[in-house]
Amino acid sequence: MFAASLLLVCVSLSVSGDDNDRVITLVADEWCPYNCVANSTEEGFVIDIARAVFEPKGYAIHYKSVPWTRAVLKTLSGEYDAAVGATKPELPTAIFPQQSFGYSTNYFVVSVDSMWEFTGVESLKNIRLGVIQDYDYGDDIAAYLAREAGSDNIVIMKGDGIFEQCLRLLVVGRIDACLEDKNVAFYSVKKLGLLGKVMLAGKTDIDQALYIAFSPKNKHSALYAKMFSEGLDALRESGQLKAILARYGLSD
Repeated sequence: MFAASLLLVCVSLSVSGDDNDRVITLVADEWCPYNCVANSTEEGFVIDIARAVFEPKGYAIHYKSVPWTRAVLKTLSGEYDAAVGATKPELPTAIFPQQSFGYSTNYFVVSVDSMWEFTGVESLKNIRLGVIQDYDYGDDIAAYLAREAGSDNIVIMKGDGIFEQCLRLLVVGRIDACLEDKNVAFYSVKKLGLLGKVMLAGKTDIDQALYIAFSPKNKHSALYAKMFSEGLDALRESGQLKAILARYGLSD
């Protein structure tokens, strides 16, 4: 599988009227290269995969951006039909496809002149760490964030393009490290022209599988999960998945 990070992306599949009136609404906080700017030439490879899987089956795709916290909560409540780029702990009651579409590895990003390196949770206590609200960083990091909540050591951010904001705080010295998926980190660093100004300083000890997590409130969720799994296999066999990933500098 290709390396991936959570986002985080959220999908809403809503069917109205007859079979000719089906719309799939993809909802997510922007998390390039997974999901990027809506209605742009490159909306993100997860969005492209969803289009390639569902549009041939008669679904129209509509993608828009919402904060990740809202996406998760409203998927669980049934207002949205699926959260894309979710880990199983984020939506424990959701309906998941048989296979993940990738794996997320979270890295610490620091200023190029920093002497700090992640060697375990205890090494975090002497730095100011920027994280994104309600992202799943794994159990050990989650426990640390809960323990240090409200302290000066933790800066919790939310909104669109939030990792780019974290990087901006990093380069001006307001925080000491950002924690993010490796693919998202590289994409954002390159976009902001920060190559040579920041570097990686270690990673968490787990790789997290990423899924499209379908709403437990939607009676079609099991079908959608099956359609996605079968569609992803077909894209891989045809070579279309390879072509989609190549547009974003990734490989299967």
